[in-house]
Amino acid sequence: MLRQLWSELGNPRSPFYAKQLFSFEALFILFIFASIYSTYDVFPISSTGVTVLVAASSVLVAFVLWIRGDWEIRPIAVVFFIAYGLFVLYIIMSLMWSPSSDFAYHKLVRMITIVPWAIGGTIFVIGQSNRRFKRFIRLLFFFAFALSLFVYYLVIFTSVGRVYTGEVSYLHSSRLIGVGGLITVYWFAKAHTRWKRILLSVIFLGMAAGILLTGARGSFVALWGASSAFILLQFIYKFPFLVSINHVIKIFSALVALVIVFISIVIKFPYLFADLGGFGRFINLLDTSGTGSLAPRIEMYQQAFDMWVQSPLIGHGFGGFDVVYGGWPHNIVMELLSELGLLGLLLFSILVIISLYRFQVYYAGESRYTSAFLISFVVYWFIAASLSFTIPGNRELFISLALLCSSFDVINNSTADSTN
Repeated sequence: MLRQLWSELGNPRSPFYAKQLFSFEALFILFIFASIYSTYDVFPISSTGVTVLVAASSVLVAFVLWIRGDWEIRPIAVVFFIAYGLFVLYIIMSLMWSPSSDFAYHKLVRMITIVPWAIGGTIFVIGQSNRRFKRFIRLLFFFAFALSLFVYYLVIFTSVGRVYTGEVSYLHSSRLIGVGGLITVYWFAKAHTRWKRILLSVIFLGMAAGILLTGARGSFVALWGASSAFILLQFIYKFPFLVSINHVIKIFSALVALVIVFISIVIKFPYLFADLGGFGRFINLLDTSGTGSLAPRIEMYQQAFDMWVQSPLIGHGFGGFDVVYGGWPHNIVMELLSELGLLGLLLFSILVIISLYRFQVYYAGESRYTSAFLISFVVYWFIAASLSFTIPGNRELFISLALLCSSFDVINNSTADSTN
């Protein structure tokens, strides 16, 4: 097993292959998750400056790749961007009736800068090649794996109560670790050797526990929800190779049983975990006495719903929830309804419909695992967006939709294989 593991380290298809760290996909991931590392003192510029620098670098590399003919502007990408442009245009119009000012413009700036390039880098470059897509998820896993090791280091060797690794504390960190866990499920389904399945199972458990150590509950729920969706899709699509699927079912059932046992122990003996990293937040969520953190979330959802009822068609304007109640509803659907109304939800839904339609038209049965992963990838980020962050803060959801919209090339096009 160790020999096989060592050989993986020198495999160009391995997530630990060094050369792929100098690629567009690596730079793009650094841009997406810049908030995790951009506030550290090692940088001589501000965190915003770090984000701008990485974003500009990735744009420059993408431009060079375009000059070399590694990607092209395709009609579906234009359609997707037009739909997104209409969504942003409506957001700008909503400022006319929004009671918010600073927070609304803060969100808007991200909607017209960070989110468009998050979509563009995905649909123009990564989404146009199966090899680029594979490199993208390998590097996502690599960064998630490295980050989970860092989390364990912080918990074991420091006295942190909750793991903070950047400007957005534990949230982006846990989400990156969670998507790494989802990738292990995808690879597990494709694995043909026992040692790989064992290794991936151990990594999955380690990442799931690492998420809880960060203190993030939403990413933990998103990981299990998306993993369940991946397995369910195997039956919906009536895929062959049921032997592999049986392995997935067995290990997932075992993991579910472990989670149930763990939750039961936490509820029965909460004092054993209260001081361990971010487990205290998880215990607080499970508090059934009415004082747990689940109650405030439900109250925020109710507040957002009440705002929507007052103005169901156009909402109260971008950033309106912050003025009335402070912050945001921690649910992207309730945020859309309360601030942008049914029109805003409809315009956002057009992006989802375009992506799903494109996926259905170009679905390839022989690529069952990749197809299921693309759907579960969207499910993961949608669940995460339903539990925290603002609309622009959930830029990964837009990335997942752009990737789903590019499903034909992701599944079938293996011609473009640039090392950059």
